[in-house]
Amino acid sequence: MLAQLSTLIDALAGTSSRMDKIEILRKSPESTHPYILAAYDPNRMYHVTPAKIAKFKPSAKGVAVYTRALPLLDDLAERRITGNRALEAIRAFEQNAVPGHVDVFRRIVGKDFKVGINRSTIDAALPGLLPAPMKVSLGRPYEAKFITNPTEWVVSQKLDGVRCIVHMSEGHAPRFYSRQGKEYHSMGVIADRLGVHTGPDLYLDGEVTLAGK
Repeated sequence: MLAQLSTLIDALAGTSSRMDKIEILRKSPESTHPYILAAYDPNRMYHVTPAKIAKFKPSAKGVAVYTRALPLLDDLAERRITGNRALEAIRAFEQNAVPGHVDVFRRIVGKDFKVGINRSTIDAALPGLLPAPMKVSLGRPYEAKFITNPTEWVVSQKLDGVRCIVHMSEGHAPRFYSRQGKEYHSMGVIADRLGVHTGPDLYLDGEVTLAGK
């Protein structure tokens, strides 16, 4: 399906008009939409960069060979393959790909098709394709005008840690994000406690602290 995506990218690159790009995206084959999502979903990262891929010299020893891009992207995003194993798998995939598709794949990994589109363009053309931006509640300065009953308060202990938003989706291990949407990869103990989610999407918002230290 990278062939259709390559054609779409060429069409988008061929115009500077935002309205033309929206119309091109609106008429894009449905088979290209998973790749658009893969490149522009802000919650999805691949933990490698096009520059690292280009510099890496593969050894071709015991490499899992992927014949399709989406399973490879899924394994990168879920960190089923990491480090040199991830780079080996990517280079093995690229060696078997059509030359022009290598550039397309790296644009997906780099999270940018480099054709002058962004989230607002995609939302205008394909509403609902991308997940809603992550928004978290933030503290505000005290303002007396917002206090309707000063005798009723809810108080919690202030714990000094890091703000963490947990996304739990059915059949997947939980994923952890900062309030800016950057993914944490050091929450294994908490992930093990939470386990694999079996219900509808759920978000938990709180402070991660180390008790007793």
